[in-house]
Amino acid sequence: MIAEFGLQHLIIMSGSTSLGKALFGVEELMRTEQMICWVIGASSLVINLVVKKISVDKFAFIESINLERSNPSEFINVLMSWFESQQSRMKVAIEQEQQEIEEKQEQIEDQLEGFMANAFKNVLH
Repeated sequence: MIAEFGLQHLIIMSGSTSLGKALFGVEELMRTEQMICWVIGASSLVINLVVKKISVDKFAFIESINLERSNPSEFINVLMSWFESQQSRMKVAIEQEQQEIEEKQEQIEDQLEGFMANAFKNVLH
């Protein structure tokens, strides 16, 4: 663990050299950024100690969760089916709107062709 920590710290510190930047793809960290990283890393060690004190019995509710079967009455499945129906409705509405836009564009192009043809006839006569 100490060797891994030392190697990671060496890689981070190598960001201040051009060789380290090229080899590891890291950038130099300012002192405050390094301190923030140290605090976050140390806090994870403390959190680990606290979590180990929690009894496994507190997580008994997980036994009712089965990701292999689909229960339509579970909240996540209800939410996902609602989301998928809304997404489907939105897709249909967008496709209809796109179709209407294309039809209007065709009408405008037809009108423009007719206008140009009439203008061309009037210029020739």
